[in-house]
Amino acid sequence: MYHCSPFIRCLIPSLNPLLMLPALPRSSVRSRGIAPTDMGPFAGLLFLLLSFYLLTSRFEKEVGIVRREQVPYNSNACSKYPEENEALICLSPNQCLSFSVTSPAIQTAAIKLVAEQHKIRLTAGQLAALETLPFLRTDIEKLPGFLSLPTYQRNKLAELEKLAPLNESQVLECIIAAKASAQSLTHRPIYTSLRIDSEVRMSDVQRLFDLLQTQGINRFNLQTQFPPNE
Repeated sequence: MYHCSPFIRCLIPSLNPLLMLPALPRSSVRSRGIAPTDMGPFAGLLFLLLSFYLLTSRFEKEVGIVRREQVPYNSNACSKYPEENEALICLSPNQCLSFSVTSPAIQTAAIKLVAEQHKIRLTAGQLAALETLPFLRTDIEKLPGFLSLPTYQRNKLAELEKLAPLNESQVLECIIAAKASAQSLTHRPIYTSLRIDSEVRMSDVQRLFDLLQTQGINRFNLQTQFPPNE
C-alpha cells in the first residue's frame, strides 16, 4: 500500500478539478484560432547559425602569455612564417617571459635538458605533467613543485600572477636546448619567433633583441597582425 506525505495529500484536492477537466479536441483548438507552433524552421535556422560559427571560428592553442590579438598591427606582409619547428618567446608589458615550441616533443625535451643543467631531476609524474604543459612561464628552479600541482591550481596561480617568473638567462637556455633537441629528434633546424605585447616599452623590446644577439641569434620572426579593416 502506498502512503502520501501530508504535503502531497493537501495538494490532491486542489488538483482534482484540473484532473477532471476533459481534454479539448484538436478541432476545438483550431476553431478558437490557437494553432500549434511549428518549430521546424527555427531548428533549421539554428543549425545553419551553428554550422557557420563552427566553420568560421578559429580555436587557437594557448602557446604563451601573450595572445595573438595583443601583438602590434602591421599592414605590410612581406614574409611567411616557417611551418616547421618554431620556438616562441612571449614578452608581456610587465616584463614576464614565456617559452614554447610548436612541437610538444621538442618542447618537453628542451625543458627537461635545461632542468638537468640546473641539477633538477623530475619524477615520472612531473614528466607526465611536463608533456601536457602548453608553455613554460615559471622559474626552472620552481618547476618540480609547479608540475606537482593539479592543473587547476597551476592555472589559478598563473591567473593571480603568483608564479616565480622565467628569467632571461633561462629563456636563452631553453632556446639553445630547443635547437639541440630539434636536431636530435627531427634533424631539422628550429626557427625563433617573438610575440611581443603592443604595450611593451621599446626599451624592453630592444633589450630582448640584444639578449638574443649575444647568443648569436640574429634571425628571428616578429609576429604581428593585420589591422581590423583588412
